[in-house]
Amino acid sequence: MSFSTGHEMFTKCGPFVIAAVDPDAPTPQNPTNAQIRHFLGGNFVPAQVGPLISTPLLKNSTPAVSDFKQPTPPAGSDPHRYVFLLFEQPRGFNAQTLVTPSTSIENFNISSFAAAVGLGNPIAGTFMRVGPDPTAA
Repeated sequence: MSFSTGHEMFTKCGPFVIAAVDPDAPTPQNPTNAQIRHFLGGNFVPAQVGPLISTPLLKNSTPAVSDFKQPTPPAGSDPHRYVFLLFEQPRGFNAQTLVTPSTSIENFNISSFAAAVGLGNPIAGTFMRVGPDPTAA
């Protein structure tokens, strides 16, 4: 898999860990529950996708550490940022017990978690902004 950092290209084979967090919960002006963990999963590897797809895709065949939670900012909130980070997966990650499917998703700190389980710094990331459902009252 090739990644562009804007200045250089480098190739990584995986496995990778993907994390998604909302740093704006419950609202961007008052993020008292931040970060909300929207996804945490490991064992992602580059997918074999064929000659017509030039963008690398990742796949895994193991359960997520923390299942995907759809972005749903509360009514009246400004839009929230949802940050997706990619880490190289260290040996032993699958044995970590700091986060399990039953661990609270509120007040998660991706930086502290990454340091505690040896993820290091992210090697890629992106974000999106999502506003509340305008039909929700």
